[in-house]
Amino acid sequence: MSKKIAKIATLALITLFVFSAAVVSVSPASAAFDWRTLFLLSRLNDDDSNGILNSGGTTLGDLFILQQLFPSLSEAAPEPAPVTVTPAVTVSLARRLSGRILLQVQANGEAWYVNPVNTQRYYLGKPAQAFNIMSSLSLGITRATFDSYQGVAPASLAGRFLLVTDDSGKLYYVNPANRSLVFVSGPAGALDLIEDFGLGITNADLAKISVAATSVPVP
Repeated sequence: MSKKIAKIATLALITLFVFSAAVVSVSPASAAFDWRTLFLLSRLNDDDSNGILNSGGTTLGDLFILQQLFPSLSEAAPEPAPVTVTPAVTVSLARRLSGRILLQVQANGEAWYVNPVNTQRYYLGKPAQAFNIMSSLSLGITRATFDSYQGVAPASLAGRFLLVTDDSGKLYYVNPANRSLVFVSGPAGALDLIEDFGLGITNADLAKISVAATSVPVP
């Protein structure tokens, strides 16, 4: 009995050694190791007439013992986890064009405004409609605050429309290029602003900027 146990232990060590070598020398997909085959071959080639083969033990019993010792040897080596490559973070087109007035040159020259607050675009439509949209998206400030800018608004207000609430509701546009304050005088002033500061954009690039849910539809 002790000889049988010793022989099984020896065989187990040989199996472990061969399995380890297989894992090191081959790829994970081919590293599966059939220890049953090795065990049976060992039994077939055992020339010890007093050994395990003729000791009264059963092959299934021997396999059971070996499986208890090394339960994972019959399983294929797990595939390596996939590597997830995170793309480099880039500034979106909407953020780069924040506060700009865009002209859809590949269509009918429709004018759009990219609101810096949410980096979404708003269709401006005709001059009267454009002036109303600019006013509705504006930030209300006092005349004292406006005067404190001395002609140049803070960087945080680049591209915004400013409504001077205590000065007849005058509307100004903060030019995102230099933060200068441009007066918008009614619908005619809105049209001038579009013509003077409109930036041409292709349909493909414009499509990368989402349309605001509150934007008026394009006719």
